[in-house]
Amino acid sequence: MTSVIGWLDHSEEQQRRMREVIDLFSETDSRDELGIGAVRDAFSDLLFPGLSTIQTRARYFFFIPWVYLELEGQRVPAGQIGRKAKQLQTDLIDALEAGGESEGVIGIDARERLKRLPDTVYWNGLGVFDLRRYQGGLGDYRRNIGRFYRQVEAFAGYEAEQIDVDRPTNWHPALPAQPDGLFKETTLALTVDEAHFLRERIVTADPGSLLAHYLLAGQPVEDTIALPWDGIDFDGLPDELAKRVRYGRWFSELFWGAALLYNFLLAKEATRRELQLEAVRDVAELREHYRDRLDDWGGLVAARRSELEEVQRDDFWRLVSHTGARVTAKTRRFLDQWFDVALEPGESLTTNTAVHQLIGDREQELKRGLSRLGSPRLADWGGVSGAGQLNYRWGTARMIVNDIIDGLTDA
Repeated sequence: MTSVIGWLDHSEEQQRRMREVIDLFSETDSRDELGIGAVRDAFSDLLFPGLSTIQTRARYFFFIPWVYLELEGQRVPAGQIGRKAKQLQTDLIDALEAGGESEGVIGIDARERLKRLPDTVYWNGLGVFDLRRYQGGLGDYRRNIGRFYRQVEAFAGYEAEQIDVDRPTNWHPALPAQPDGLFKETTLALTVDEAHFLRERIVTADPGSLLAHYLLAGQPVEDTIALPWDGIDFDGLPDELAKRVRYGRWFSELFWGAALLYNFLLAKEATRRELQLEAVRDVAELREHYRDRLDDWGGLVAARRSELEEVQRDDFWRLVSHTGARVTAKTRRFLDQWFDVALEPGESLTTNTAVHQLIGDREQELKRGLSRLGSPRLADWGGVSGAGQLNYRWGTARMIVNDIIDGLTDA
């Protein structure tokens, strides 16, 4: 039976059902099975620059500079700074736990076994927001720390001789001071000064981003806001930001159908071959599940067709290109073909063999011997693979915004 869901402008029941679908296919499964990551990341940077899906809480934007300022103050040499930075970040886990924190604490389960430390997770964002003044990667920073120490010593000599030279620093000079006892007991809550400073850095970095817009609005974002454009008054946005959000939403909504169709085709083939998938109880039921989700997606497109058709494709690609995204000619051709399919009313995608061929050819083009469709590798499929609607780091953005707003409202 076909289930048709309109978009979030419609009834309360329809909104509830659509959010359940969105929650089901959240970005916990964000694999890029059809090779559109460059476009996805372009809009992620346009809307939420400096963030990533594996960031957790805003105060890590201060924890990392404080860790390295501590080590710089001790003049820890290049050969030891990586190890000592890891130890301080591990100490930070204990300090946060002592402060009553658990949710959002990076490494709270892994502890010393933690492989991806917070400094690697936040390093790029620290540069985007100008909290980090060192222009290079984390590895380069550590290797070149001795040169920095020599610059500091030279500055002390210049200062003594009253020579006007800028003080060398790897971090923003107005960064809020490290609190006493940081590595013994602390929390993830921003102080008022920290919240003001971080908001100012984010807004200054890209005042035209949706992240800046939410911060300047000054209101907490409810968990029920499932996608970044839900509840947005487009008429109240500056023209450039409205374009970013509209085009991001356009791509998210249209491409979702391709992601669902890919998973439907996997489930259909698994059913035909009578495969027993380890993570799937009933592949035939899974096939019907994706058939229903494709019907839901078709209802979304139908409800918003007039707005979706207004988008100028050349302008969309210009915006993507201006971000510096490296979108190959093959990727653009595949997406343009998919956009044509998605916007053309006609045969159901579940029976359109030409569209099935488009998806299959794209996977083969990308993965070759690692493709799942038409190969023994299908037996390793877990039942869902890159099926979520793109939300461009929204889960992280919502948390960061709320952390900052909470800090500001504690004044």
